[in-house]
Amino acid sequence: MLTIIKGAFNSSRDKTFCDAVKEAVLRSDSENKSVLVIVPDQYSFECDKKLYDALGSKDFNRIETAGFNRLAELISRRYGKCSYENADENIRLITMFKAVERFKADGDCHYYKRSLGKSRFISEMIDLVTELIRSGISPEDMRIASERLEGIVSRKLYDISRIYSYYLERMEQDGRRDSLSALADALVLAKDNGYFCDKLVFLDGFSN
Repeated sequence: MLTIIKGAFNSSRDKTFCDAVKEAVLRSDSENKSVLVIVPDQYSFECDKKLYDALGSKDFNRIETAGFNRLAELISRRYGKCSYENADENIRLITMFKAVERFKADGDCHYYKRSLGKSRFISEMIDLVTELIRSGISPEDMRIASERLEGIVSRKLYDISRIYSYYLERMEQDGRRDSLSALADALVLAKDNGYFCDKLVFLDGFSN
């Protein structure tokens, strides 16, 4: 059952949330379940402190808190799929730069030839690849789409598919993977292995 707790700043929202977590901890043993609180990665310390103050050290140590990136890592480790290290923002930028440089060296650019040397293009490609990974679209999907279309759209999709492919290849060569790729893999692992079946799950601190 999904329950949404809403309230303005300085309302009783946080107290209500913490009380619900505490109640879940108390009934977790009888239900043979554990308590998981998912929080934004960037606010993990603040959320942990709030829960620690509300629950006390004993009950706080009985729950597990994690952001989505950390949760993806935990799921991958649990099911033996964590052979790659997640790449941070700097690593992603460097990897994309290398992918674009490789594509430029190939001399097979159909549309973006004038853009390849611009730093802004690297950032734009990072944003685009992020959306593609989040949407579950692979480089092969992009390539097939480029073959089915014509004109500028076809040429754009071809170039993007090549850069996207080089980006993922470079990540793999360096023993890393994009954080969104890790999340996508963890999603499949969690579903296939029933990761959440024995958990009482809470989410806190997300704005959308």
